[in-house]
Amino acid sequence: MSSMQRRLNLAAACVCLAGVMPGAAMAASVSAARHAALQERPLVREVEASLRAEDWASVYQRIEATGTEIPTNAEQELVAYRLATGLQAAPMAESGRRWLQAVALWSVVTTEALPDAGHGIQVPAFPATHAARTALRVWQARDDAQRLREAISTSQWPGALSPNGELLARLGDAEFDALYALWPSKRQMPADWALRWASSRPDAERVERWLRSESQTDTPSAQRRR
Repeated sequence: MSSMQRRLNLAAACVCLAGVMPGAAMAASVSAARHAALQERPLVREVEASLRAEDWASVYQRIEATGTEIPTNAEQELVAYRLATGLQAAPMAESGRRWLQAVALWSVVTTEALPDAGHGIQVPAFPATHAARTALRVWQARDDAQRLREAISTSQWPGALSPNGELLARLGDAEFDALYALWPSKRQMPADWALRWASSRPDAERVERWLRSESQTDTPSAQRRR
């Protein structure tokens, strides 16, 4: 590889890194040993214990104590990362939602270098922002799944709803099949939903709707089939 090509590759890596790591220029890097040591900090272990025990009262107390300000050190960021990850399974409370929304906007505080194969590229060590965004998607899917179950009982499709893979995974086969008749006729059906409906009962109508969805929707599954 020429010197010029190496410089181009490095520049491309920096551009990609800047795109996924807000505030990366100000982030501090930690070594592997430091990373491991942080996992053993008393506060981190306390949070882990609360999450394992599903002691949600303690978890929410810790969230309140953590606050929404961007962390000033690696330990604080690690605690926030653990809390945001654990909230995916927690009872949904408005205080937790507000906290996750704030964390989702944080800049990265601590980075670490990828192993040798990664050529030393710096990545978030404790990606609290990513964990918060994931938790918010999970919570939204939990809300939407409950609304869909209520829709089955009333035979009426709920208005504002975003059918996605996270929601799809939360629906059992029987309740998912019951939703087929409720789908709005003028609304485009996501390809992954149409595929599951066609797979559960492969009649001509369902297969046709799946094929139409595949041709209209630019999804990863559609791209793989092209």
